[in-house]
Amino acid sequence: PERSITIVDKDRALERCMQDVLSPGSIVGVDSEWRPTLCTGGHARIGLLQLSTASHAYLLDMVVLPKRCNQKLLQRLFSGLFTSKKVLVLGYSFDGDLEMLMHSIPTIRDAIQPLRRVVDVRLLSEQVDAAEAKLPINWNPPKRTN
Repeated sequence: PERSITIVDKDRALERCMQDVLSPGSIVGVDSEWRPTLCTGGHARIGLLQLSTASHAYLLDMVVLPKRCNQKLLQRLFSGLFTSKKVLVLGYSFDGDLEMLMHSIPTIRDAIQPLRRVVDVRLLSEQVDAAEAKLPINWNPPKRTN
């Protein structure tokens, strides 16, 4: 439903987002979108950062949010998200998103080290595929007995 999506472009919305995504036991999906730069020497920056829990999606407007909101709040969000032992972060090809995030907001670089409980689902998928490839062709998993 529409009410389960929040545009985050002000401190108040950022604080609500933080309450949800940083709560102990949260599983948060992360994805970012940016416009490629076509000119020489130009640097792309994140335009939108999506943080999603099982019940809510937060769309962080990364064009206006770093200019408009309290920088300490942003640092607390990213530090809590990427260094917490109580939050699990899932991303796909996440290294590119993380590099772009640090390029877009250089002041968070130190705040998000060391990364904890961050899973790149692409790498996990590749490991599963590699393990599956080693199984005999006619292998069937054992049936469950209750």
